[in-house]
Amino acid sequence: MERLLSPEKETGDKLTVPEGMLSLSLTATGGPEPGGLLRLLLERKKRREPLALALVMTCHGSTPRKPGTAMLVGADGAAAGTVGGGSLEARIVAAARQAIREGRSRCWTFSLTSRQAADDGMICGGALEVLVVCLTDPDSLPGEILSRALQAWEAGRDSRLVYSLRAGEAVTQAAGEAGSKEEAMGRGEAPEGEEVTIGLGFISGDEFVIGTLDTFGSDPKELEAAIQKESRRRDAVLLNVGPRGRYFLLPLTIPITVVIAGAGHVARVLVPLCRFAGFRTVVFDDRPEFACREFLPTADHIEVTPSFDNCFQSAAAGPEDYIVIATRGHLSDAEVLAQALTTGAAYIGMLGSTKKREAIYRQLIRGGCDPEALARVHCPVGVAIGARTPEEIAVSIVAELIARRSAGRRTTGLTAQPGQTGTGKD
Repeated sequence: MERLLSPEKETGDKLTVPEGMLSLSLTATGGPEPGGLLRLLLERKKRREPLALALVMTCHGSTPRKPGTAMLVGADGAAAGTVGGGSLEARIVAAARQAIREGRSRCWTFSLTSRQAADDGMICGGALEVLVVCLTDPDSLPGEILSRALQAWEAGRDSRLVYSLRAGEAVTQAAGEAGSKEEAMGRGEAPEGEEVTIGLGFISGDEFVIGTLDTFGSDPKELEAAIQKESRRRDAVLLNVGPRGRYFLLPLTIPITVVIAGAGHVARVLVPLCRFAGFRTVVFDDRPEFACREFLPTADHIEVTPSFDNCFQSAAAGPEDYIVIATRGHLSDAEVLAQALTTGAAYIGMLGSTKKREAIYRQLIRGGCDPEALARVHCPVGVAIGARTPEEIAVSIVAELIARRSAGRRTTGLTAQPGQTGTGKD
């Protein structure tokens, strides 16, 4: 019985992953931040540089990354993003390099056995299917599709790249190299390297661009309706179309925005930590010497406000956004908090001690604020880790934001303890 190929190693290739060549901001899933991914794809297309895009399509069992995770790989093996590290990632990088050498896209099934997981310091064990898209041909990436996707991302609109996959034949090794599929899976190799023909389309809201998608004989209108229906889900979707056709819907989801009131020393550390954790950041302050790119180089948007009156008019906070209040004093914190309560933001946190909190709450209640509205404010903000320094406080805040994001709109159960974050003054 012939054994199906695992990704081929080049002579002398130790399956290590070089660092630094494809530098991108990462999301909380470990994949490249969608805006950065799109910009890099467009840049590489313009420069006609070979690249492969590895997309996790399905997972079974316990795996380090979930469907929709993306990793970009260059011809030299340099990668942006991660699909979990260790031997699994090294094999996926090898598959990507093989795709670049051969000029072919393939679907691979990778198995991570319990022994391999333990060797890599993980407790995961399972299998995942990875689409490796070969991008050596500049025409394999329709520039119009990528440009539309990037425009949607920059405008704050969720969108999806839609891949059509028409299956070809699985690649087999030469006769005489015996071994079953089950044996290959047991060794953690990739037993399936099925060649696929790729098409690419785009969808955002009511906008649907069919691009180079394979319709597999379907009516384009019916195809659009089916993809629109599946796009209501926020996660990655894999659709089967007959025995040899599939669609993969890769979400380019806009991350939750953290609106930070106050551009002081805590904000200076909080902004890059938020970005690292996969949040978008908007910062506003009435001090131009603080609310500037030099002080906050990684903020997505910075707003200098004449005062804190109507501060959310320019730095709007929607129902899925988070607000962190860290201005330079009690009076401005109270002014911002009163307005934050009217935004309907999913999360509101305020820097400060319990003494400061009680003083501000009393002031707002005397002004007519509903005490029940104040009950949803996280103050002192952050998880209780005994934080004192700006760096420690920022870590505690981001930990609470991550917990809130993971729990959706449910109560996280992670709350700060009295006095954890000091007075809130910068």
